[in-house]
Amino acid sequence: MAFRNIIGHKTVVKLLKGALVNQRVSHAYLFAGPEGVGKEFTAIQFAKALNCLEEGEDSCDECRSCRKFASGNHPDFKIIRPVENSISIDQIRELQKDLVYKPYESQWKIYIIDQAHLMTSEGANSLLKTLEEPPRYAVIIMISSRKDGILPTIISRCQLIQFNKLSRNELREYFTKQDEISLKGQNLEEIVLLADGSIGQALKLLKDDQIWDRRNTILKFLLNLNDKTNLEIYEMIQTLEMDRDLSLWEEIFKIIKTFYRDLLILKNINSKEHLINQSYFKEMQKCMEHYSTEDLERVIKLIERTNNVIMTNVNRELALEVMLHKIKARRM
Repeated sequence: MAFRNIIGHKTVVKLLKGALVNQRVSHAYLFAGPEGVGKEFTAIQFAKALNCLEEGEDSCDECRSCRKFASGNHPDFKIIRPVENSISIDQIRELQKDLVYKPYESQWKIYIIDQAHLMTSEGANSLLKTLEEPPRYAVIIMISSRKDGILPTIISRCQLIQFNKLSRNELREYFTKQDEISLKGQNLEEIVLLADGSIGQALKLLKDDQIWDRRNTILKFLLNLNDKTNLEIYEMIQTLEMDRDLSLWEEIFKIIKTFYRDLLILKNINSKEHLINQSYFKEMQKCMEHYSTEDLERVIKLIERTNNVIMTNVNRELALEVMLHKIKARRM
């Protein structure tokens, strides 16, 4: 794998290749953008190219360093991931201890910090000291889908690389290149629509039937929200069986937001062409009559506010329940 295997993100690839060719590599990067669009994959390809023995604008995939990357055994490359939804100060201290030693066999020691927005405040402040005076051989690449959750002082010391959603054509291109992926009778176009520019989400839709079950449960409930009792709203939330996994909560809120976004589109353009939930077109045509355009705009803002709240230490089930009651009562 190399830069040529990256789907989309042509501007990002051009920028990273330029850094390699011109030998203007930053000590700290922040790869920011939506979940599942290829930030980590791109970071790994960049790391591999940095330590490739051929020293070109891309990795050769053949030298000793590239082979070690491919096997996951490169001694000068590490990925730090969250443990129980956080990156602790102990994990950052381990990185700092390792960083004291010069590279074992390469020009650079490279660290990827996945979901950097989940660093604890202590961990973030500790990392900040390293970013202020990094060793000349260090490259730290932070990855985040929630840049607003990272300390501004950390962001200011990084080169920001912004990733965007993939286009629908780019998602289709990805699937045409993956011989080992079977659709198993699923509709590729529906997956492309629901993935909303995210390869990661598309792969989840392919592999996890529970996502489809949750989506159908939520959409059918929202279609009839006006007729639901307080008890029925409470019981529906309990059936989702959500735990501490923040990614699951984000998935739920994305389903809800896309539903009302589709209603807003239908309110203005009565066509299924631009909808995400196209398989519910007829049902949503009836449902949209219960809302004005202003109602739907306020609903979407309420969903966004509540989504931000659930990322903090709150009772998430209660926050979701209150939001649904407000939508039902049009108290946004």
